[in-house]
Amino acid sequence: MMMKFFSRSTSPFITFSLITMIICCAIITPHLQTASAAGFFAKKVVHIYDRIPNNNTIQPQTPLLVHCKSKSDDLGTWTMAEGSDHRISFRVNWIGTTLFWCHFVWGSKYQDFTVYDADHDAYPFDVNINWYVKENGFFRSGGGNPNNVTNNKEEL
Repeated sequence: MMMKFFSRSTSPFITFSLITMIICCAIITPHLQTASAAGFFAKKVVHIYDRIPNNNTIQPQTPLLVHCKSKSDDLGTWTMAEGSDHRISFRVNWIGTTLFWCHFVWGSKYQDFTVYDADHDAYPFDVNINWYVKENGFFRSGGGNPNNVTNNKEEL
């Protein structure tokens, strides 16, 4: 004897709704996996590169201090030397509001700004976000091309 999935008392509306939901899930699921791998929940790595030469004429032999955090994570402060880099790895949250900002101090000069904002990510499918700190400012490369550098921030 075969058991029926839906009994006679199940309304046609409920049956139609269940079938529609199953079909929608079957269609949408592969797209969600692609979006997850590339956009939402995607792994991001912010690279901060110290490109301030030690023998500069502005503040020679002065290390760069960096303190980064998000709403939920304080990553602490670290000291950078010429040619060094520091990486911040994270995943974008499901509502796309992930935000990291940093405070930079170089001797008597300082600057605060956002190093990653999921809501305004110009390159949402790139894993790496590269920031170069130089004597004359902050520069970001993006679009999968490390030579695609733009001056996004004020001078240090």
